Amino acid sequence: MAVPVRRRIVVPRLLYPNLAWEAVLLLVLIVVALAARAAQPRVFDGSVVWAQWASVGLLGTAVALSLRMATPNLAVSAFAAAGATWFVERVDDGSSVAVAGIVTVLLCLLLGLVLGAFVGLTGVPAWAASLGGYALLQALLLAQHGTIALPTGGLTSGDVTAWFLLFVLVSVIGAVALAVPTVGQRFALPGAPPASGGLTGALVGLGGSSAVAGLAGVLIARRAASAQPVAAVDLLLIALGVALLGGVSAYGLRGGVFGVVLASGIVAVIMVWNTLAARPAWTLYVLAGVTILVGLLAGWAMTRFGRRWVVVTKASEPWRPGRRTSV
Repeated sequence: MAVPVRRRIVVPRLLYPNLAWEAVLLLVLIVVALAARAAQPRVFDGSVVWAQWASVGLLGTAVALSLRMATPNLAVSAFAAAGATWFVERVDDGSSVAVAGIVTVLLCLLLGLVLGAFVGLTGVPAWAASLGGYALLQALLLAQHGTIALPTGGLTSGDVTAWFLLFVLVSVIGAVALAVPTVGQRFALPGAPPASGGLTGALVGLGGSSAVAGLAGVLIARRAASAQPVAAVDLLLIALGVALLGGVSAYGLRGGVFGVVLASGIVAVIMVWNTLAARPAWTLYVLAGVTILVGLLAGWAMTRFGRRWVVVTKASEPWRPGRRTSV
């Protein structure tokens, strides 16, 4: 007779630690905005900050989704570059901006689902598989494309407002849905076999994050009025820093509601400030490194001091949410 083996899986019980951290992020955002305005009075002129905020935020949202599903997608900048290229190609072929954008997001979603199926069915680490996807997408773009101009031109102030609101809706609605413990248990359970949730979590995490990254690529192409076949590593680092600084756990499941929105605002203001101050390019890597390390420290603190649920399952039985006890 098989002896049941009990597995302990920790998932978040309450959002109090994340909400407290988001209050800190709000305060930091206000201080950074005031400091940037005092140092560079033109920093908030026009819609540059809001466009930067939306593009950085969408990439951060993509990474945050993959982290919440415990399937970290390190190919988000490659999907963004591919999305920008495919979007410009569709527009050049005569498609409308809306149709080209929808087709681009669907293409990224399809490739992300293929990557998710590979991870979910084999159980290989998502970060390693996504790096393989990163390399293949980068090779494809460099082999077939150069810089492509977008004939429709750049963004208007109304376009920027619409993109910013879209980013906030995607980030907040997704965060609210995945913050519900039963949803997290259904989709992402570290250590669960693929047949009992790992495949679904990989499809949601890698497919969804790839689609959001493709959407970010459309925005990047609209901002620059062109597409370049380069999957920038600095965008990946910034996106990872935004997700972690926003309170999303590097171990999966845990995450707040407004953290990514606030963290991406802090990063966007600093990026525009650095540009206006003509600071060297290496400062962007400093910003990415600081946000990643501070985000990891904040995640550790929230895990250490927050209340949690322990879900206990038996390996000899088909997996299902088990008894919950407070710890």
